[in-house]
Amino acid sequence: MEAVRYALQAVLPVALLLVLGWLLRKRNMVSEHFAAEGDHLCMRLLFPVLLFRSISQAELALDSCLRSIAFAYGFIAVCLLAGVLVIPHLIHDRRQIAVVIQCLYRGNFTLYGIPFSQLLGGAGAAAAASAMAAATLPVLNIAAVVMYAWYAGQEHKSWGQLLKGILKNPILWGVFLGLAFRPFHMALPGPLESLTTSLASMASPLAFLTLGAKLYNGKRPAGQRNLTAAVVAWKLLVMPLLGMPIAIWGFGFRGTELIPVFLFTAAPSAITTYQLAGEYGADDLLAGSIVTTSTLVSSVTLCVFVALMKQTGLI
Repeated sequence: MEAVRYALQAVLPVALLLVLGWLLRKRNMVSEHFAAEGDHLCMRLLFPVLLFRSISQAELALDSCLRSIAFAYGFIAVCLLAGVLVIPHLIHDRRQIAVVIQCLYRGNFTLYGIPFSQLLGGAGAAAAASAMAAATLPVLNIAAVVMYAWYAGQEHKSWGQLLKGILKNPILWGVFLGLAFRPFHMALPGPLESLTTSLASMASPLAFLTLGAKLYNGKRPAGQRNLTAAVVAWKLLVMPLLGMPIAIWGFGFRGTELIPVFLFTAAPSAITTYQLAGEYGADDLLAGSIVTTSTLVSSVTLCVFVALMKQTGLI
């Protein structure tokens, strides 16, 4: 019951933000222009600041978490490779290819991994989750930008165009600056520290609020609803079922070590998938639909998996 209660506590604030955005748009308290500008603000300023702070300030306990980080890197690599090789043969709309690849390989681990690990495994699991988040954030964001830059639009791009699109992305600069600051453990001056803290705290709430507002006018064709259902089922059910046997029998994870690894495979799709889709002209309605649906459904799937692992003595 504790896992169920915590899952609902984690999901309900996000769900309420989506509903609030939808209601505000319905009552014309916010406009489509506001939602578009909010997305732009998140992409150009808030998420880069959030990533800068997350990467530059995170404690990375490599000595005790190397196996967990290695598993996370392997999981990302396999998912990306499978996505690039398989998805383009199943989906022919280039605006949807990058969205589906992103939604499958990238979960909202920062939001779910650390607090869930703390709840289920205590300080040791939370420390491992923090290390995994810090180690994988740069890789996840660089891969995200590359995927969208390559697949956005209807035509293939030259390597020069691809590189230009990558280097212009503010999220990537947030990652680079965070990596540059990390080795020096530099504290920002008081006013800048306060400013970046405030901006970072705005990123996720505003992103979900504008997503809810955009979903008000979003009419999804039946084919897109089916695609959303398929991606969410694969992300929340199939991927954990494929990843966990490897983690348990291949890497030997049990107990506290297994908790953040499980959450890395089972977390719902990340909100930045939707933000990047809008920035690069991909199918942001599909991305928003997958992010919303996976966030809500994960309150059930996470509880079921946790209950099963507790029942079998794995955690």
